[in-house]
Amino acid sequence: MIDKTVLGLSKGDKATLIIIPPVLGAVLGWFSPIIAEWLIKLPFVPFKGALEWVLTWDGYWVPIIAMVIGLIAGIIFTSYAFLETLKMTISDEEVKLEVKGQVATLNKQDISAIFMEGKQLTILGADGVELYREESEPKKDVVAEAFAHHNYPWVD
Repeated sequence: MIDKTVLGLSKGDKATLIIIPPVLGAVLGWFSPIIAEWLIKLPFVPFKGALEWVLTWDGYWVPIIAMVIGLIAGIIFTSYAFLETLKMTISDEEVKLEVKGQVATLNKQDISAIFMEGKQLTILGADGVELYREESEPKKDVVAEAFAHHNYPWVD
């Protein structure tokens, strides 16, 4: 059995992303006629024409359709957030980095240093050239511990 460590979004982060955006989108959609009516009264709100257009809609179906649109928008946002988040799979032989639909695999012998600058994970090659740089969600100490567990050259 190959020992691997997978880092990315925590279970809590995933649950939050799966639940909150779609529910929030649905709620905002359901109340969109009420929100539009409130916003139109504010003097500094742009796009009053669009808000007035929303208020011309009449019928019981308006909140239902707006809720479905909001739910779909929330699901699209969640999918985008998952796509944009770095997932690292660390083994004793290689590091697999997945983000934005692209996968980079770096062999352990090609890596001379790994460190984090703020939230940016940086991996340097044997000649000091930057092999990879991307924003990472897990905290620095969690990432450092994962790479140390697999004997990678972590630099503080």
